[in-house]
Amino acid sequence: MKKFFLGAFMALLVCCCTASVLADDQVNTLAITNFSNSGSVPKLEGTATDAVTADIVKIHNFQVFDRKHLQSVMDEQKLGQTGLIDATTASKIGQLLGVKYIMVGSVSGNIAHTPGHYSTSWDSTSGSSYWVDDSYQSNVDLTVSIIEANTGKVAFSTHAKGDSPDRNVENALAYAVYDACRAVYTAFPIRGYVIKIDGNKCYLDVGQNFNITKGDRFIVTHTGEGFVNPVTGKVLSQKKNVAVLEAKEVYDEMCIAATVKDSAVKDATNVLTVGDTVTRMLRDKPSTFLIFGSSEHVY
Repeated sequence: MKKFFLGAFMALLVCCCTASVLADDQVNTLAITNFSNSGSVPKLEGTATDAVTADIVKIHNFQVFDRKHLQSVMDEQKLGQTGLIDATTASKIGQLLGVKYIMVGSVSGNIAHTPGHYSTSWDSTSGSSYWVDDSYQSNVDLTVSIIEANTGKVAFSTHAKGDSPDRNVENALAYAVYDACRAVYTAFPIRGYVIKIDGNKCYLDVGQNFNITKGDRFIVTHTGEGFVNPVTGKVLSQKKNVAVLEAKEVYDEMCIAATVKDSAVKDATNVLTVGDTVTRMLRDKPSTFLIFGSSEHVY
């Protein structure tokens, strides 16, 4: 039974962001536990937990559980006192809190120092070796896992690295957090439905409440007629990506989109029906330097 080290107790940002709309109408509720720290940089686990939580809230694909209630339940039930969460404990937390997922993570940071020294290379201009100043390199390794609360199974896990050519380990952490959260979004994207079609206009039931902005693109998936597997009794259905939509007008709880050409869907039929599922595509990663905690973390 795989266990995940929690370290100190939870550090969550209090938030009530809108949950992702899933094809099965289940809400993606998430409790984020405090990450553990296995590196040489003290207190990095708290910074990492806060940074990941802030970005997950920004993405709007989870309803993040309130920290105060989470810790109160943990204290009352004496859960995680050993600093570990196993499948049984995760299942218990899920039942008590009513959350579907629990996020655990670990971070390791290191700052490498190369002292000033004379270069062993010969400088042909001066005819002698030359002095090289002190240099630093910050490195961060971040692992994030999402556990299904009702089963204790790992639903998703990712590992990200970040580095910075100085002693600012938070810059290195920013890179790792950004890459990890982009991987989280890929596994748990924002989904909605086509609710109306009017000529070239497609009305979707996701809007500003899901952080949708003009220009966002969606993959449209059509689910064909299902049939029952005669052996297992499981209902099977054929799903096919049929189009890509781009948001043209965005409102509080909906947006209006139009079909566009995109290599994400090859041989697009552009034949849409009301009830088709739409998945918001991950936005392009900016090429500019990521400042820690900045608005440049685009999802």
